[in-house]
Amino acid sequence: MIRQPLFPMEKAQQSLTWADVLDDVDAPQDVLKVAKDFLATWDPYELAALPAECKPPTYFVEPEDIVNYAFTLVQSHCGPAQGDPGVYRMVKFFSHAARRIAILMSAVPPPSATNEPRA
Repeated sequence: MIRQPLFPMEKAQQSLTWADVLDDVDAPQDVLKVAKDFLATWDPYELAALPAECKPPTYFVEPEDIVNYAFTLVQSHCGPAQGDPGVYRMVKFFSHAARRIAILMSAVPPPSATNEPRA
């Protein structure tokens, strides 16, 4: 669920960035929705111009998919795709998305570590 800004007038006076949108979500599944919206802003020609290993998957099913994709992007950005502006845009967004997922998932208590069957 996306939270409403605490100070709506203040937010209305400044442009929202993708980082702002990511920071406003409350659940890892919401990060998936924001990622879908981010990718929808890309022109098909821009996506086609990305190196093969940097093209986004057709679907992100689990939050971990975004984390894995961010890792792939950073590896490529630090290597063969260094200096590619499209890869940089993707890295900037997806590394922030992966960070947000980590923060949100760390707030969820892990399942009990027991060998007993769950009720």
